[in-house]
Amino acid sequence: MRLVEMVCGILIVVMCSAASAQNAMDDTAEDLYSRWEAVDFHYSVTFSDYQASRARYDTEVGSVLSFPCPLNESREGRVAIIVNSELYPQVEDQLVIWASDINADGFDALLVDATFETVQDLRAALQWAWQSDDSLVGCILVGDFPVPWYAIRNSEGKLDDFPCDLYYEDLDGDFIDSDTDGMFDEHLAGDGDRKPDIWLGRLLASPMSGDEAELVRRYLERDHRYRVGEIEAPHRALLFIDRDWTDGASYWENAVSWLYDDVKVIKDEDKTNAEEYLRRLQQGYEWVDVMVHSGPDAHYFSYGDVYSTLYSSDLRTATINTLFFVPFACSNSRYVERDYMGGWYIFGEHSLGLCVIGSTKTGSLYYGQEMFKKLSEGECMGDSFRSWFEGIAPYSADDVSWFYGLTVLGDPTLRPPDTAPPPAPTGFRSKQSDDASGIVLSWNAPDSEDLAGFRLYYDTEEVYPPFDGQGLPQGDSPIDVGFATSFSIKYADMEEFKTIAWAVTSYDVRGNESDYSKGVETGGDPALDPPSIIWVYWDPDCQVSYEDGGYVMLRAYVTDGEDAPGSLDVELLVDGQPTGIPLCDDGTNGDVSAGDSFYSRALEIPKATLPSGRYLISLVATDSDGNRSNEWPYITVPEPSDNSGGTIAVFRPSTVMLSSDYSQVVSRGGDDARPIIVSSTLGCSEYFGEPYVNISMMVYHPVSKKKIDQLELFYDQQPTGIMLGRYPAY
Repeated sequence: MRLVEMVCGILIVVMCSAASAQNAMDDTAEDLYSRWEAVDFHYSVTFSDYQASRARYDTEVGSVLSFPCPLNESREGRVAIIVNSELYPQVEDQLVIWASDINADGFDALLVDATFETVQDLRAALQWAWQSDDSLVGCILVGDFPVPWYAIRNSEGKLDDFPCDLYYEDLDGDFIDSDTDGMFDEHLAGDGDRKPDIWLGRLLASPMSGDEAELVRRYLERDHRYRVGEIEAPHRALLFIDRDWTDGASYWENAVSWLYDDVKVIKDEDKTNAEEYLRRLQQGYEWVDVMVHSGPDAHYFSYGDVYSTLYSSDLRTATINTLFFVPFACSNSRYVERDYMGGWYIFGEHSLGLCVIGSTKTGSLYYGQEMFKKLSEGECMGDSFRSWFEGIAPYSADDVSWFYGLTVLGDPTLRPPDTAPPPAPTGFRSKQSDDASGIVLSWNAPDSEDLAGFRLYYDTEEVYPPFDGQGLPQGDSPIDVGFATSFSIKYADMEEFKTIAWAVTSYDVRGNESDYSKGVETGGDPALDPPSIIWVYWDPDCQVSYEDGGYVMLRAYVTDGEDAPGSLDVELLVDGQPTGIPLCDDGTNGDVSAGDSFYSRALEIPKATLPSGRYLISLVATDSDGNRSNEWPYITVPEPSDNSGGTIAVFRPSTVMLSSDYSQVVSRGGDDARPIIVSSTLGCSEYFGEPYVNISMMVYHPVSKKKIDQLELFYDQQPTGIMLGRYPAY
């Protein structure tokens, strides 16, 4: 056969591992079976009617158009869109856009113009293709194609015959027609199992009143508008539960809650009627599950012994602002019937409907938790439905009666909108690269099955959102790093920026983005960064004068990003000139503990060796790369006549402005001493968006305890006229 020969190398199928079956609610399910069978709604089209009236075609193929994803970018597998050859030219423009949209959503799409004579021909083509590769995940039939029928005996021994799309979905099982009447009546594992290997969707408008091509064109245009964001409905779900099914309300609500936080449940008998249901459809919900006695052409809402009936013709003209439907409604999607009701959910004149999962016989989708869980993880309608169907295996006689008529109407590649973002990455951190040429940022990926990648944000001016930095060679913020959980950047790429603030987010397949991770700040090459003198301490008992000389004990806490503790050169300078006198971190010269970054020096100043005057005594630290820290000025040696004794004043220059920084200032005077600055803190921050510097000091007079009249800020040893505020205690 020409079609089999052409399609076998193109259509391919993927096998899914079985999910665990749902076992809850068995008693309720048995009760539901009996309740459905208690209401006897007859079908108008049986298998013999279908055989007598169906259109017949030869098995042949017209054109085959392929829409492959770029190499290694197909996330979802391949979808075959097989279109009836008579319908194809009438909707070709919309079909090409549709296939392109499906391709853009991560699928390899294949658009096939074909007809088939028998169900065996179509299944043989799918089987042949499935055996040749592993990527086909689904097939969508657009227009008329042969319908496989299955027949079982119900509990009363009556023959129940119905369309069975599982025949096209399970490609390694065997379907048996034991009495050769044209209907399958037994389903065996064959060389594989009885589970679906692909999903199948139908876009069948020929049984509907109106022009078939126009209905399909209108649907495909709506499908495209949904994909580009022009169609939406309120992000919520409706459970409309008629009287006989209220026992399962909490179960259905729990299932739908996998996908929606906002779930409206209507189950009061005085509200579950046709008029209220139509009103709710018009209000708008993304998802609607309706549980009601039904037939192919109507829903029968019950109030006592009275039925409030909603006919398929009502749906044809009704305003339906709902996108996805799972009608728990007998035979409501029996697509061989004239104006079948499931069809008007998606083909209605004023409907936004896109996809229906319904049944061609007594029964409907049940145990739906697995399907909603998969949808919440970003899987499409078809993949989620197949995962659910696999999960209920092995199929009992009740399962065959209840589920073998299930069908998907519309586009199974669609996904309900997902507005829930994935969790933010954790453990965001930075370190120097192994070759010391830059930094490596890394993070831990969150546990999210629909994760699609990470975005790295940075800012070169601020340390808080929106992190809209510019100027790095890798691009402006944010940088999309895909699935990578690390990012490397050279110091040379960052040299024009003193510091850079970083944060990372995760995003999912639908574009939802997490909050920022914790922030990380990085600087330039640490080989170019000088050491930092964090604080300096003078022994408060030290006194220095020309007549008596004196003793000085100096300690400093000094760090560096590269060099090990204790390895820095920390030197005393006088008036900016080196003295060759080091501070030590080796346990000598007054140092208490070696290698702890506390550098110390005990200095003995002999009598009459240091003339009276002002001396700028500084500390400077130098690392192994030759980078020098800022200098720290310290000491004044007073004139002999002022009787104030030695005065040692320690302060930090204004060139270092780090938030939450701290320095200690100590001085000592004699009996007629000057005021003493006991301690001070220096910091910078923001106040109503403006930067500011905060200076706090504790000052007192050592003898009289009198209050300090004024405290003036000097800059570079010159008065500024800026007075610090006073507190009464000091």
